[in-house]
Amino acid sequence: MTQGGNAPLPAPRVTVEVTAPKQLDVSGLLLAKNGKVRSDADFVFFNAPQGPGVTHRPASAGAPDSITVDTSAVPTDIHKVVVTASLDEAGATFAGTEPTATVRNADTGEALITFTPPRLTLETALVVVEVYRRAGAWKVRAVGQGYANGLAGIATDFGVTVDDPGPSAPAAPAAPQPATAPPPPPTGLPVQGIPAPVPAPVPAPVSAPASASADSDWTLTPPAPRPHRLHRPLPRPRRPHRPRRRRSPWTRAGSTWSRAAPSPWRRTASPSSPPSAWAWAGSPPTVAATSTSTPPASPSTPSARRSRRPGS
Repeated sequence: MTQGGNAPLPAPRVTVEVTAPKQLDVSGLLLAKNGKVRSDADFVFFNAPQGPGVTHRPASAGAPDSITVDTSAVPTDIHKVVVTASLDEAGATFAGTEPTATVRNADTGEALITFTPPRLTLETALVVVEVYRRAGAWKVRAVGQGYANGLAGIATDFGVTVDDPGPSAPAAPAAPQPATAPPPPPTGLPVQGIPAPVPAPVPAPVSAPASASADSDWTLTPPAPRPHRLHRPLPRPRRPHRPRRRRSPWTRAGSTWSRAAPSPWRRTASPSSPPSAWAWAGSPPTVAATSTSTPPASPSTPSARRSRRPGS
């Protein structure tokens, strides 16, 4: 059988034997539908050789390590039995020593399926084959998936709690302690004929000033003046808006009125008109008009418009 292939099991009880040039430890894991063990009791190996429907057989004379699966005794909530192999030698890998799995009829010993995984390198543990349930029937699949962290990595991957994390790294040697210098000799004794130095005079302690009694007067120190803050000048008030008055074209000098611009109105000088009558001249003259009385209203005023009516 090639890697990834599967085949039906013709016998209800099968034994999976795993052989290799090196000594192996074969184990089995009972997995539920989620791909994990229900508890640590579903991990069958050399220290726990009995499980529900699964049995571990240690290597003996002429017989390698093997896992026997009785499909009729496997619980209904178990969907898969995984058979693994790991190297017994610490630090060894499967490089150049690929194991071979042989599925036999447990009652007759007949070889049913044989599988050898492809070339391995740094793997220290291997999921060799799996016996799984599919549509009420049992089948076997060639897996050949390797792990670089040993049997503990496989067990952890399938939900088993591993108490022994493996050999711990050796402790680092303690750093050497520095040698301590000998204590200095007493200061009052001479060393090798040299007189001891004269100690420097110690100044007398200065007594603290006596604290003020509760009945004495206290002098309050005024607080330091705060720096002057520069204030921004207040904005100048705006003058109220006054509408510009329309300047009249008439100016008065004493009792005489004069118009800055020529007016189209002229006094009538005919005998039939009164002396104070005004008439529309048409085109303005070239000289300024003068008047000794109140100037007439412009044509836009009501009085001027009435004077232009026919018969007025």
